Amino acid sequence: MGKPGFIEALPDYSAREENLREGRERNAITALMIGEVGSNSIEEDGLKQWFPEDFLRLLSTATGISVGAPWVEFRNGRGELVRRVHVKLNQAPFSMGHRPLEEGIHSGTGYLLTKYQSSPHRSKSYLKVVLKHLFHAARYDQSIEDKFIYLARALENLCQQYGFKGQDLMNSLDPNWQQIVRGILNTAASQIRSEARAATRVGQLDQGRTLDSIAERTVRTPGGKENSFGLAVTQLLQHFSLPDSDIVDAHYLNNPRSDGIPTWSGVLSKYRGAPVHSGFFNISENKYDANDIVTIETHLHDVLLRIIFKIAGYEGTYQPPVTKEPWDAPTDWVVPSLPARELGYE
Repeated sequence: MGKPGFIEALPDYSAREENLREGRERNAITALMIGEVGSNSIEEDGLKQWFPEDFLRLLSTATGISVGAPWVEFRNGRGELVRRVHVKLNQAPFSMGHRPLEEGIHSGTGYLLTKYQSSPHRSKSYLKVVLKHLFHAARYDQSIEDKFIYLARALENLCQQYGFKGQDLMNSLDPNWQQIVRGILNTAASQIRSEARAATRVGQLDQGRTLDSIAERTVRTPGGKENSFGLAVTQLLQHFSLPDSDIVDAHYLNNPRSDGIPTWSGVLSKYRGAPVHSGFFNISENKYDANDIVTIETHLHDVLLRIIFKIAGYEGTYQPPVTKEPWDAPTDWVVPSLPARELGYE
C-alpha cells in the first residue's frame, strides 16, 4: 500500500517470551504488526486478497520462530476498534530454530521486510512454499532425516521455478568435451557390436540382439537426460552466482571422501535418496556418517538463506548457520577463494 508500517513488542513481552521458552504456553501474542489498510476491504472474504500473510512466513524464517496471528483488528484514526476478524494465519505451536536476524546484532528485520515489498517475487506461490520448508528445516527439534527432506523440498521448488529440474548432460558440455565423449562412446559402441556379432555366431541370438540394442542406444542417446538433485542444485547456485559447489568440489579433490564420491552434487544426490527411499539414514551400521550429514544440512541451510536474501533484495548482514559464533556476516561473504572449512567441511 506504499505506507509506513511497524512491528512493536507488547509491554510485557519479556514475560510472554519466558512463558513460551519455559513451555508454560504453546502460543502467545508478543507483538503487534501495524499498518494502513487504505481502500482495501476489511471483510473476511476479501482479507486474503491483500493481507500480507507472506510477511509472517518471512518473519518466521528471519527469527527461527513461527510467527502467526489469531486475528486481525481494524481501527480508525482515533484508535477505536472497528472490526475484528478471527483467522488463523501461519499459526503453529512454539518451537525454536536458527535465527538468521538478531536485532541486537544485525538490525535487519525491518530492512528485509521493506526490500521484500518491492521484490517481483513477493507473494509468489513457489516462494511461500520455499519459506515454509526452510522454516521447518531450521527448527532445532527436527530429526536429521526430516531436516534433509525439508531442505530438499525447498531446493527442489527453487530448481523447478528456475528451470533446473532436469539436465541434458551432453548439451551441458562445452563443444570440445562433447567431441571427446562422443569419440569414447563410439568406440564403446563398436566394441559392443563386435560382441553382439560374436554372440550371434555361437547361437545366442537373444543376447546378440540385446547387445546390439545397447550399442545403438550408446550412440543414439549419448549422455541422455538426467534428473539429478545434486546437479540441479549446483545449477541453481550458479544462477545466483553462489560459488559453493566449486569450493566444495575443490575441497573433495584435495581431501577425497571415504565413500569415493568426487563431487558435492554426487553427495547431495546420495543423501537426497536415503530418507525418501528407505525413510532414514542408516547410521548405526556405518552406511552414513552423521557428522557429514549435519555438515551438508547446515551448509544447505545457509545456501537457502542466501538465495532467499537475493530474491528478497536484502543486502544487510545475518547469522550464518555454519558458525556458532555470533557474527554479522554480509550476505555475499561466500567468495570463490573461501576455504571449505569455513562452510563446515573438514
